[in-house]
Amino acid sequence: MQSALGVGSTFCFSIPLPPSSVTRVDESEAASAVIDALERGGRVLVVEDDRRSADLFRVYLEGVGYVVSVARDGVEGLELARRLKPAAVILDILLPGLSGWELLERLKADPATAAIPVVITSMLDERGTGFALGASGYLVKPVGRDELLQALGRCVTPPADGRTVIVIDDDPVDLDLVEAVLAPEGWLVVRAAGGEEGVRLVRRERPAVVLLDLLMPEVDGFEVVERLRADPLVADVPIVVLTSKEMTPSDRERLAGRISFLAQKGTVGQGELVELVGRLAGARTPPLEETT
Repeated sequence: MQSALGVGSTFCFSIPLPPSSVTRVDESEAASAVIDALERGGRVLVVEDDRRSADLFRVYLEGVGYVVSVARDGVEGLELARRLKPAAVILDILLPGLSGWELLERLKADPATAAIPVVITSMLDERGTGFALGASGYLVKPVGRDELLQALGRCVTPPADGRTVIVIDDDPVDLDLVEAVLAPEGWLVVRAAGGEEGVRLVRRERPAVVLLDLLMPEVDGFEVVERLRADPLVADVPIVVLTSKEMTPSDRERLAGRISFLAQKGTVGQGELVELVGRLAGARTPPLEETT
């Protein structure tokens, strides 16, 4: 307490609170949010006793958003499959203890796991046996990234949260403008300052929509479109081209059938852009639209 004659008195006091209660709630909520975000990608169980192959598959799968669990033998694989109920199983055949064939038979015989797709990856080329026992895919090692993801994508919906937009433009002002319009509407805007970076991000993120400029140094927008459409993992992602380039007939021919929307920069209003992105999100092979 502080007092001064003719001025008055000042009283100070404190109220004790549980020091960690707020922290515990925040940490719990944050952890829950992280787990929820991860699980939306889908869990894949890799049953593989070769550590190098298991690590490689983990890199491939986590790179596109799957959550990965690894079992080092067939017994552990069976236990994890029953407990985790993964979206898919990547299965080696030559396993210690319980072989891949035995594990596959038990998975398909159990009503709790029978519907889980199983993709076999093995040095043995015995596709007939694999498919006869219920495998959804069969790959002979060595297995590359694209080969694995394509086989998995045929039986499991690839992870995507449906709210990511990638903007590829070398003009930072235009990147700022697009983010300022879309972010308040709940879109996660991922920025790429060039074509090469943009292609890499699209393959990694599998966004709902790509917004693309054509006039960029080194890898321009035309090459970005060609590379994305040639990649089966992202070939269905809608592409919106917003450019200041004066389009020639040959330019339009290069883009025909490959993009979802074409417009000159500055001609699409904020509300129109929000509506357009929302409409195209999740679209597959949409028709070309154009505005001048």
